[in-house]
Amino acid sequence: MKFIIKLIIVTILLKIPFFRLIIAQVPSGITTTVPTLFTSTSCTTGGNVTAGIGITAKGAVYAKTSNPTTANSVTNDGTGTGSFTSQLTGLDSGSVYYLQAYATNASGTSWGRQRMFLPTEWPAGIYTIRAKAVLANGDVIVRSIKLIQN
Repeated sequence: MKFIIKLIIVTILLKIPFFRLIIAQVPSGITTTVPTLFTSTSCTTGGNVTAGIGITAKGAVYAKTSNPTTANSVTNDGTGTGSFTSQLTGLDSGSVYYLQAYATNASGTSWGRQRMFLPTEWPAGIYTIRAKAVLANGDVIVRSIKLIQN
């Protein structure tokens, strides 16, 4: 009899919205857009967040060192899921930068794929790019870049 009464009480409590347990997970499905529209000091990028509850911030982080975080340069491009566009400004022409999209909720921050870029405004034309790079711990480290106008 005690078991039946406890089972009925538990069943009733689970049907009341106040007693439902909601587990918020860190955002997921984050993509980082390839940077475009370069000038010597800025570029456009962005990303997309496809899953997550209560996303309070999303945008891009960037730095001259790999694996940038929100402690580095950061854009805040909205809340919730969906795509966003980020304007990265104050860049040093000719310096290599690393970029990642991010999304944050009460459970933490998740990251998109890291991308590397070099902000340079090139005159119109057809070019051949020769680069010397090494792969270290999954990161491509550019040693030199030579731009040859065809």
